[in-house]
Amino acid sequence: MQDEPPEAGGNHAGPSRGWRTAVGWALATFVTVGILGELLTLLVYAAGSGDRPSIVNFLRLGAFLAYAFHHVGIVLEGAPAAGSGVALTGGSEVLVVLAPMLGTLLAAWLLARGGRTVATSAGGGTWARIVRGATIGLPYAVVAGAVSWAVGIPQDALAPGNPPIHPAHAMAFLWPLAIGVLAGAAGGFGSSASASTPAAGSRRIPPRLAAGAAAGGAWMLALGLVLSFAGLVLMAPLNPDATRAYLGVFDRGLGPGVAAVAFTVMVAPNMALLVLSSAMGACLTAAGAVGKTTFSYCLLSYSSFPSAEAARGLLAAGQATGQAPRLDLPGPPVAFFLFVLAPLAAVVVGGVVAARRGGATTRAGGALAGALAGVVFAGLVVVAAAIGTARMDLAARIGIPRLAVRAGPDLLQSSLFALAWGVAGGGLGGVLGTGSLRRRRRAEHRSTTPEARPHPRARPDFRLPEGPA
Repeated sequence: MQDEPPEAGGNHAGPSRGWRTAVGWALATFVTVGILGELLTLLVYAAGSGDRPSIVNFLRLGAFLAYAFHHVGIVLEGAPAAGSGVALTGGSEVLVVLAPMLGTLLAAWLLARGGRTVATSAGGGTWARIVRGATIGLPYAVVAGAVSWAVGIPQDALAPGNPPIHPAHAMAFLWPLAIGVLAGAAGGFGSSASASTPAAGSRRIPPRLAAGAAAGGAWMLALGLVLSFAGLVLMAPLNPDATRAYLGVFDRGLGPGVAAVAFTVMVAPNMALLVLSSAMGACLTAAGAVGKTTFSYCLLSYSSFPSAEAARGLLAAGQATGQAPRLDLPGPPVAFFLFVLAPLAAVVVGGVVAARRGGATTRAGGALAGALAGVVFAGLVVVAAAIGTARMDLAARIGIPRLAVRAGPDLLQSSLFALAWGVAGGGLGGVLGTGSLRRRRRAEHRSTTPEARPHPRARPDFRLPEGPA
């Protein structure tokens, strides 16, 4: 893409006004996400029973949850823990990263809206709008990084023996910066799609085609996640023991049950992403290191399926040898391959959306729009997989070997498989979408042609009946 000239007569804001708008949206987004985290924390607090910490200290966990939405790790500092039974060695740190992605999607949506507002007020061509929209990431990161120094929980504040807890300060700046820049840039690009027209003879991608590809790629990811999670829900009757164990939390009361359902909803995109990546062929991996021993296992794929027997055998072999044992998992059941329908339907529908919104008038144009949507889909899958990957890192300075564990979709495999599925399926959907669009336009054209519709000035041909000879 190239920059288009600014629209004539546009109402372009100055740099100071653009920054004020960006700061306002950044603050509003951070406060909204923080309120969501506090509400979920209050739900847990209300569901608890027995001895509980003060609500003021407990509500600090809501801030941690807001940071978790951005893939920001929570640090537990090692300290002597009198009476706790489990203590971290002095000088040790535990970093835990787990992002409930529904909160991430909320933050990204608000930041994209903010970026669109900033870019619309600034005006300009496509690249200028993308850059203006991306500026929302800087104030968002500054706010998140600054607040991270004020929300730590001191030792013994929650319970006797709890170590000091705080967000990872570097991550609290860098991850909100990355999310803000990407979401804001997407919003800025969205504002350019409706305000730009291609110059005559230009060889760049037309703005409408680019906007259609972006919309198609977003549809691919969103529909793929929805269908994957729906498949998980439909499997519940087939696994009565797991379903009974999950619903058993309601036996402890309505509050704990509602809290469990609420947090399940928050991590629903995470679960759906694991299924979607595996359904496309990528491995769900668990990798890491214990001391100097490294390990990497493919837990779920077309050739591997987790089982309790394999997990027990793995633990026994590891304890016996002290090395990372080989993990031999059985193949998945036949029912697992039904999940392939989720990415298949998602990429085809996304291709149809890309062709129609991109204004494709030929099958080749539709295939191009759908394939470009597949490229966008692959990029979105990589970003989602990076954010949704869970991680724990024990950095010990004395007494304990280092432990690092990461669990999530394999990033390289996810990107390659998503690209293959997106380009192939999106291209097919683009062709189908263009064909249906052409048939509809042909039908509309036939209904409005002069042969099919009488001329408004045409007179009916009345003839008197002839009398008898």
